[in-house]
Amino acid sequence: MGSRWASDHQLTASDPKALLYSLPKPGAGPSDHAWLAGLTPDWLQVLTFRLPGRENRFTEPPLSAMPALVADLAERCAEDVAIRGLPFLLLGDCGGAYGAYEVARALERAGTPPLSLVVLGQSGPAGARPEHPLHAMPAEELWQALAERAMAPFDLDDPPARDFFEPMVRADLTLIETYTWDPADPPAVPVTVLPPGTGEDRARQAVAAWSAATTGQVSLLPAGGTATEADRRAVCAELARLARQPAAGHRTRKG
Repeated sequence: MGSRWASDHQLTASDPKALLYSLPKPGAGPSDHAWLAGLTPDWLQVLTFRLPGRENRFTEPPLSAMPALVADLAERCAEDVAIRGLPFLLLGDCGGAYGAYEVARALERAGTPPLSLVVLGQSGPAGARPEHPLHAMPAEELWQALAERAMAPFDLDDPPARDFFEPMVRADLTLIETYTWDPADPPAVPVTVLPPGTGEDRARQAVAAWSAATTGQVSLLPAGGTATEADRRAVCAELARLARQPAAGHRTRKG
């Protein structure tokens, strides 16, 4: 079932066995994660969080602080899980990983933890604050920086689109770039991470960074990225594997 706060990509799925809630990269909406539904098995129901300021929540002001995002999503997610009565995963894409992490922490504290948190292309939360934040840049510098980082969720050569999306993009970037991780009482949620960048050093750094943020197991996602269909299929195969894990798996702690 769809709702204002989440887009259900598989409205025709008749007998789901597990759920996947996803949070897209900054500036993006639920359509950015339609590929997850297209490449995961029918029994894994994919729902993408729809934040204020986009699609049918366009009239709501976009969120620019992490506590507001957690307040917007965690309780609704917990209620949805209770209604459906199914195990679930959380996925955060790029900067959306920090929001997914904090929602996972809030859900665990409330007694409704996910089976696992899946992180795509983002380092651990301890180093979340950048030295040169994008959200405060003048417009032209912002668009150039997003283009250089391949982070643009729309056509940057379209001036009306830039004007339309700028408040939402700035709010998303502000939320991520002003986020301060609290190391006290970390969650026990297992984390599977697709490192930002390639190479063994990047992989080791990503595992170490996320290991500092959870007492659960941290593992690498066996894919090279999300740019090609082959990589996306590898991501979705791992999501299906994680969704089959026993519901008590999140309670396993390191050491």
